Amino acid sequence: RPGVCQLARECGAVVFHSPISFAADGSDNPNRNLGILAGCDNDSLFTAGTWNADICDSMTPQVGDIVVKGKKGLDAFPGTNLEALLRA
Repeated sequence: RPGVCQLARECGAVVFHSPISFAADGSDNPNRNLGILAGCDNDSLFTAGTWNADICDSMTPQVGDIVVKGKKGLDAFPGTNLEALLRA
């Protein structure tokens, strides 16, 4: 049974992926002392270059998908290339 991304592709939609990752020292985490982002910092979650920052196998980007770069918070717009990708 196809997943939601595959169904979207089959309908002609472009699938965007917006993975989050942080430097090993957490220095690029904009809210490292607040809420869920504090948990990311405290537990070294989504550390760039490690398995826990990878997109999971079932959501691996496919040909034609777009991967947003630079996400450091819960919103996919601040500090990323998302707006430019949407305008392209």
